[in-house]
Amino acid sequence: MISKPSMIARLPAALAVIFALSGCGYDPADPPYDTANNPENYPRAAIQLLDNLENDRLGTFEEIAEAFASLYTENSSLLDNENWKIVIDRLGQRLKYRADEEAESGVEGYTRAADFYALGSFACPEDTDLQHLNELFAAWKRQEARFPNASRMASLAFQDRLDILRSLYFTELLGPEFIGEHLAPHLVENRAEFTRALAGLSAADRAFLCVTGLTDTRPDTALAEFSEPKIDLVAVRVLPLEENIQLAELYFYPHESVQSDLSVALRVHTVDSSLRSPADDLRFIPFDFDPEMATSDWAAGHLTVAHRTMFYSNPVTDVSIGLMDRNSEPVRYLTPEGGDDRLARLSLPSEGAGTD
Repeated sequence: MISKPSMIARLPAALAVIFALSGCGYDPADPPYDTANNPENYPRAAIQLLDNLENDRLGTFEEIAEAFASLYTENSSLLDNENWKIVIDRLGQRLKYRADEEAESGVEGYTRAADFYALGSFACPEDTDLQHLNELFAAWKRQEARFPNASRMASLAFQDRLDILRSLYFTELLGPEFIGEHLAPHLVENRAEFTRALAGLSAADRAFLCVTGLTDTRPDTALAEFSEPKIDLVAVRVLPLEENIQLAELYFYPHESVQSDLSVALRVHTVDSSLRSPADDLRFIPFDFDPEMATSDWAAGHLTVAHRTMFYSNPVTDVSIGLMDRNSEPVRYLTPEGGDDRLARLSLPSEGAGTD
């Protein structure tokens, strides 16, 4: 007898094997099996599970996984039943169909869609489109764990919606894609509201919306102007992600193509006297980084964002920012116009909300 915890742990692999071994023409809009007549005389527990799935009595991934684990614990012979494998294959296609329906219903259905795509991905391990959908909606589900009210996004205040979008964009690899394909319409569906909200946003928020493609209006001021090549720093924001971890967003506007791959110099100034060396009184922590999108790929005349997470617990209110070519010898810094240093020094609001 296989224990239930062991079966749950093995369930994804078991489902993948079952699903991979079978295939047939099937309309996923139909139930996967005639449970009323049960022509194959499957165990009652199997019929009950299929009915529960069809009638939405099992909604989450965890509930469905638990149900399968219980079924196979008591009826392990089903794992080798060729006809049952066909039923399970159809069930996998049915789950994808259900996931598509939930996804099309709007934000309220995204979490259920994520669960159905996760199970459907085991059904079709070679279906790259389905695997991608599973990963895409899993990113949303992780964010909903951080923002429990995310499924009610349409009813949230505009700034709360932006917070969810920002977290998704900067902490998930597929976040930008999910925003563009699934969340953007819900943020701008009321065009009048969206236009009013834009007028009251910070420069960093307006820059973020521009980068995500939700607006083509970028901030019209520059915090710093670098030359050779000409690149403007138009907005900066540093906000906590979680305890002792902060996210720095730096929005750049290249006026011309950038031929080399530049790094971002980000220095957080601190009053921590322990950082003072006997030789000088420099007190800053360097968080220099290479942008996720190489600067040689930045499009002239288009706003872009460079961002990084920082393990730092204190408020960030005093920073120096620059652009440098670390491949040159010595390191070459782009010159900030009107300054007498290699970096532009900026003061941020005490709450870390960004620069206007």
